Amino acid sequence: MQLDKEFYEARNMIKVEEILDYSFNCKAWLIEALTHKSFSREHEKTNEFLEDYERLEFLGDAVLGYLMARYFFKSTQDDGIRKNPKELHKMKTSVINNNLLSLNVNENEIHKYIIYNTKA
Repeated sequence: MQLDKEFYEARNMIKVEEILDYSFNCKAWLIEALTHKSFSREHEKTNEFLEDYERLEFLGDAVLGYLMARYFFKSTQDDGIRKNPKELHKMKTSVINNNLLSLNVNENEIHKYIIYNTKA
């Protein structure tokens, strides 16, 4: 997805990068990650539909789920008490959940930069 600099700057995405302490090589991914599905307006300059976060969420959930499952599987392998799949699942979901994410988003004020449709 192509993204013009004006669109990025108008939404002050540089501030999000400062909060995250990370500079995105592909600025369009940051915009996409913060675009709610209610935002259906077309991009002003290119008339290209602005993608929402759902595809990135799907990929991120899969990658994060794999990494956490692998971590807990390996880290409990030699702890004397081998965890069963149900226990491993509970460990994984204790660190990957919407409540923890929303708390982090609110504490860091990232919610101010979410792109959504304000018209009901």
